[in-house]
Amino acid sequence: MIGLVPENLQAAIYIRVSTDKQAEEGFGLDLQEKECRETVAYNRWNFVKLYKDDGYSGMLPANERPAMKELLEDARDDKFNIVVVYSLDRIGRTLSIITEIVDELERFKIGVAAKRNNFDTSTPMGKFTMQIIGGVAELDRKALIEKMTKGRTERRKQKGYSGGLCPYGYRLIDCKNEKKKEIDINKLEACVVRKIFAFKAEGLGPTQIASKLNEEGIAPKKAMKWSRQTIYKILSRKADYEGGLMNNNVNGITWPKIL
Repeated sequence: MIGLVPENLQAAIYIRVSTDKQAEEGFGLDLQEKECRETVAYNRWNFVKLYKDDGYSGMLPANERPAMKELLEDARDDKFNIVVVYSLDRIGRTLSIITEIVDELERFKIGVAAKRNNFDTSTPMGKFTMQIIGGVAELDRKALIEKMTKGRTERRKQKGYSGGLCPYGYRLIDCKNEKKKEIDINKLEACVVRKIFAFKAEGLGPTQIASKLNEEGIAPKKAMKWSRQTIYKILSRKADYEGGLMNNNVNGITWPKIL
């Protein structure tokens, strides 16, 4: 537990998940909030406010995450003394983003306490530890991306499809007499894809589209509700939904046309 700073500080909590899958794997918002509140209680700090970014990547800068943007605005108004996070990568996924946000908070004499990493930036050792952990996290992320990319390239050579969860609107079917998969249209999901692009044509953004679908009771593939990030990913696949060549045309495999 963290116990290196004075008691009776005014504490804010920041939690974030970038995808529905992340929440399903036990790293969800509820867990983060619970762990952060325990840290606040253990240190006898006074809880002030919860800031929650649901469906926003840690690769995004602070001003493109609504809750983080609000947190920094409140920091300038001196509404708290310390920010509690579950882990350092909730603040950002690169050392530069983490450092920029922490430095901004330090300008207003606000520290950061990370439960999982067991440190706070109000001490010189905490700041040094943050630099090490942030750098290691960035290296781990790059190594993971490189490993996944190599694995998918090899699977493309062997099977055609690179593996992983099939994009919304499609389904995988077995090829006859061949040990590989083909991509087919999921008719029900394809209707939702067309609806999403219709909403976009009306000028709605990802957050507004997610709200519309949730209001209409349309369920996403696995999660309980639509998020901004999920809608954004679908919108970014427009070329695929129009019948594009997948995987940079490595094997000439074409996505069936939905739009």
